[in-house]
Amino acid sequence: MKKDNIHYDIKEYNYNAVLRAVQTLDAYNRYDVAVYIYENNGDVVRDFKRLKEIKKRYKKIKIKIIYSSDYIKENRKKQIVMNLLFILMIIIIIFVIFYLASFWFSQKSTEKLSKKIIKYKPKIEIKLDNVDSTKKVETTPYNKKYSKMFNELKQINSETVGWLTVNGTNIDYPVVQHSDNDYYLSHDFENNSNRYGWVFMDYRNNAATLGKNTIIYGHDSAKVMFARLYRTLNKSWYTNKTNQVITFNTINEASNWQIFSIYTIDTTSDYLKTMFTEQEFLDFVNVLKSRSIYDFKVDVGANDKILTLSTCYGNTQRLVVHAKKLN
Repeated sequence: MKKDNIHYDIKEYNYNAVLRAVQTLDAYNRYDVAVYIYENNGDVVRDFKRLKEIKKRYKKIKIKIIYSSDYIKENRKKQIVMNLLFILMIIIIIFVIFYLASFWFSQKSTEKLSKKIIKYKPKIEIKLDNVDSTKKVETTPYNKKYSKMFNELKQINSETVGWLTVNGTNIDYPVVQHSDNDYYLSHDFENNSNRYGWVFMDYRNNAATLGKNTIIYGHDSAKVMFARLYRTLNKSWYTNKTNQVITFNTINEASNWQIFSIYTIDTTSDYLKTMFTEQEFLDFVNVLKSRSIYDFKVDVGANDKILTLSTCYGNTQRLVVHAKKLN
């Protein structure tokens, strides 16, 4: 049979008209025939799915939609917007992946560094059972070995000022001190950029003598730094006598600190004071004790020194632990 090269125009779109035209052409077994549908109303666009079904059923009949210039112009705008949204979505996804990956790499880097550094710590334990906060804790061989450890650590980071250990948590790190309280928020012990930073002492404190309020900060993040300090809020933790004593050894001395207050508080800096008159210090301690979630029954006098551990707790609060120097 001779193939015809003709087309059938449907100027005013109507689905039923298209269906009848295709069925008629198919019934006459016509080949190489095209049905031109002129897009002049929204029905054509809405019927895309049904028109595809006709094309699939009557494969020898070509169906072509002739779009109006207005539709092409409008569709081009929509396509540009869709392309831009798609590109923006890809950028956001890449940013999120990069953001999360940077935290993951920072965590792994910190964990690796922590394992490396912990090897410097002397492996002799201090038994803290039945601690009496009214008595001084004697210096042990464990503490005597710290001088060698600090010499080795200072070769890695000259700003090393101490080693902090909090029982029942992950906190067992050397402490550093910079000329401000910003640097170690984003740098690790080896001075590499790191989202988890490092455990550091307030720049206002004197690491050699330890003033009235020695403040140590650490990020509350992942599995490192002060990530497990939240355990101090658990009753099973803070009622355990062994956990109530913090070890903070400096280059000049070994010292233990008896916890007397633990609390969470909306972001504030009122507990971060370092200079006091005698009465100011007593008033300050009373405020800290009044905030505590538990009465540790520890007396803090005008001549005492205290240690403050501070970290974030959620988005708007701080978790704070205060302890009195025992020796």
